[in-house]
Amino acid sequence: MVWISGPPGAGKTILAASYLISRRLPGVWYRLDAGDADPAVFFHYLGLAAAGALGSRPEPWPLLAPDGQCDLAGFSRRFFRLLCARLPRPAIVVLDEYQEVLDQPAFHALLAQAAREIPDGINLVIAGRTAPPGAYARLLASELVGRVDWPELRLTLEETHAITCAAHSLDDAIVRALHRECGGWAAGLTLMLERIYRASAARDAAAASRAALPEYFAAEILGKISPEARQLLLATAHLPRVSAAAAAKLSGRPHAGRLLDELHHRGLFTERCAGSPASYRYFAPFRQFLRARAAEANGGVARPTSARRTAPEAAPDRDADRTIDVAAPRWPISIFTLGGFKVLVDGAELRFARKAQKRPLELLQALIALGGSDVPMGSVAGAVWPDADGDAAYHACENTLYRLRRLLHSRTAVRLAGGRLSLDASGCWVDAWALERCLDRARAADSASSGELASALDLYRGHFLGQDERSWALPMRERLREKMLRALRCAAQDHERAGAWSAAAADYRRGLELDPLAEDFYRGLMICHRELGDRAEPIRVYRRCRELLSIVLGVQPAALTQAVYRSLADGERRSAGGA
Repeated sequence: MVWISGPPGAGKTILAASYLISRRLPGVWYRLDAGDADPAVFFHYLGLAAAGALGSRPEPWPLLAPDGQCDLAGFSRRFFRLLCARLPRPAIVVLDEYQEVLDQPAFHALLAQAAREIPDGINLVIAGRTAPPGAYARLLASELVGRVDWPELRLTLEETHAITCAAHSLDDAIVRALHRECGGWAAGLTLMLERIYRASAARDAAAASRAALPEYFAAEILGKISPEARQLLLATAHLPRVSAAAAAKLSGRPHAGRLLDELHHRGLFTERCAGSPASYRYFAPFRQFLRARAAEANGGVARPTSARRTAPEAAPDRDADRTIDVAAPRWPISIFTLGGFKVLVDGAELRFARKAQKRPLELLQALIALGGSDVPMGSVAGAVWPDADGDAAYHACENTLYRLRRLLHSRTAVRLAGGRLSLDASGCWVDAWALERCLDRARAADSASSGELASALDLYRGHFLGQDERSWALPMRERLREKMLRALRCAAQDHERAGAWSAAAADYRRGLELDPLAEDFYRGLMICHRELGDRAEPIRVYRRCRELLSIVLGVQPAALTQAVYRSLADGERRSAGGA
């Protein structure tokens, strides 16, 4: 079984359909609706769909008679056994729009039992907005279900660039801004591109692209949920993460936790984060839309809230007296997490003759993201198996830990003591840890020394775990990104004081690669170009800043940025007049 899950417009149906087309696989495609909650209806119409796909007149399909209701599980197994026997090999059975039967636990149980009847050469693909319900916990723990989740469905920057520039040529900065605005959401990118291509002027394009997503969210999400859920979303939009207790306090809804869980299970851009107590996080473009709606509802003023964002705790110091060498292959185990993910064991990259060991590597990623040392096993289990119940997730974590140790050829690389997991820092080199060491040393010296910054830049080959947007990866990604920006800012200021304007400009450009909306970096870059005698480049830098802020955030540059621009523009005009 392969389970594809993601929010509306994530590309689930297109992924499954294009796979069948590109591989030229025969298949049975069945779109579920609420009527399929009745097993007799489901099996009847699934049989009709299979007969149509086979293109022949096979023997009649068995019907679920009234007296068969007492043995639904047996009938389900026999039906799928017969279906698989009549299909050619290989073949695919697709059940689309699974969220339509989300509230039917009996249906989940039947399908989970039937999945065990599927032989080699045939795959059951389930596509919908929801993660597998609890009935599938045992199949998940046994790794009989492959997962393609929202992080895998989200477009990478390269894919966004290919789609964007297939018919129209847009500036790379605009493509990056669109990618950041859409968050890899395929439908969002399509909507924005459609509006941009219809617009005739750059200003119209920016306004049109900003209007595309709000219209979708208003019609497809807010317009189709209860007033109670809508009010809850607007009341909590300004929090980067919201617990059930905070949501209840802010919205005045005592059952706010139940509403948040319902939004999550319906796949409506609400992600349940790992940890206890449960907390929730909205998809960034959706949250931006909600914040704007909340401000409109309050007369254009953002709703005040007593909740504060708590900065993530720094990762524990790991053997602080030992210098971590960037030459990772010298270590027994080297783990690369910046810009992607790979593992070296004794200098050789882990490669697999058959399927990749997804769960053990995901457990390793989650352990590093959650601190890497003395991490409660329940936290790791909740991150990797968020939809399994506590016992099933814990046992799955135990089994997967055993497999991870075998992959790493070490029983001590990952220690379990007192219910807590730790990665052995004496035998494992992690690029993210080495990066933090470089940046922390530079900060302790109150100067981004060229040696430390060069080492950090060599290590920082991309964001932590690349494009992975799972909630447990984000705090560490943001912490490393902010530390890197702080070091670049400090280095640029040191170079400015020394009159090394070219070096300062290079630092500012690197910072803008990490955060294209950092206005202070634009200001610094403008000043550097002025000092270097390049009169035209500061104006181009300002216009790029203004265009990105307009498209992505719908705002103009800050007063200070505009003042820097005016001073540079006035100087340019005076120079031109004197000439």
